[in-house]
Amino acid sequence: EAAEERIRDGCPHIGFAHSIADMYRSRMLRLKQAGDDAGALAAFRKASGFIAYYASLATSGERGRKSSVGGMR
Repeated sequence: EAAEERIRDGCPHIGFAHSIADMYRSRMLRLKQAGDDAGALAAFRKASGFIAYYASLATSGERGRKSSVGGMR
């Protein structure tokens, strides 16, 4: 997804994963409101994956921080 790549490229620290998760969370809420349950579930899964990745980076210390930008490519 282009928006995902733009966020990743523009945020050179682990915050990119949180921002992308939030983007998918917003998409999930919009799709759920519109009645698109399948789309909302797909967005939920993407948000969940990115926030879990963010949490894993936040607990891996300096080594995780150095590799954070390349980890979700």
